[in-house]
Amino acid sequence: MRGFRWRAKHVAVLVIFTVLSSLTGCHRGALPETELTVSAAASLLDAVEDLKAAYEEETGVNVILNVGSSGALRRQIEQGAPVDVFVSASVQHVEELVEQGKIEGESVVPLLTNTLVLITPASATTRVKSFYDLTDDEVKRIAVAFPDSVPVGQYTRESLEHLNLWEVLYDKFVFAKDVRQVLSYVEGENAEAGFVYKSDVSISSKVKVAAEARSSWHQPIVYPAAVVASTDHKEEAEAFLNFLQSREAETVFKQYGFSLRKK
Repeated sequence: MRGFRWRAKHVAVLVIFTVLSSLTGCHRGALPETELTVSAAASLLDAVEDLKAAYEEETGVNVILNVGSSGALRRQIEQGAPVDVFVSASVQHVEELVEQGKIEGESVVPLLTNTLVLITPASATTRVKSFYDLTDDEVKRIAVAFPDSVPVGQYTRESLEHLNLWEVLYDKFVFAKDVRQVLSYVEGENAEAGFVYKSDVSISSKVKVAAEARSSWHQPIVYPAAVVASTDHKEEAEAFLNFLQSREAETVFKQYGFSLRKK
């Protein structure tokens, strides 16, 4: 009986310990991990996907990417979407959000620059080597992002207006929701030409650069990054913003054809 009582006592203690350990484990598992929602311009897609993976591995922070045209992302923030960090392909969209108190002005960093290029399918037989060649009858469709909401479309319109070509070419335009859709149209040969960023060409073997726009033809192409004022994770958002300015991030951005903004 004494041996039985000893065994029963120890079994009971083991059961209690196991239950408490289980409860403690459940509690730890239930602790919410930090999540950061980063809204980024469509042209940044491949670069920010690589940076997301690297940052999550280094910090354990869960980064949720929300990628689209800068204009659409700005409207989401205006409407109260839960966003922590915004990386735009246009200074204008960030400035408008700062004026509305939606972006913390002191957090704005001019992060990257890019180049507007005219592309054609890699297998193209049309002889497009300049913007003026787009007036040729062989060129029937030109992919252009919507200029009122997509920065690359805005830069395209400014460049073509500078060359007095916007109205001349207008009937040939096939409009796209963002720069990646422009790229897709040209890759699939649904357009004989299109306007994208130089960084977009770095991810595709199906297109080639026919010509580059001069920087004097349009507003400076600058990608500002900033912390959204309504964030519940200000410190984490600022830390991610610092990461985007690190040597590690610089290497990734350069790999995808971006240039770092000179400070």
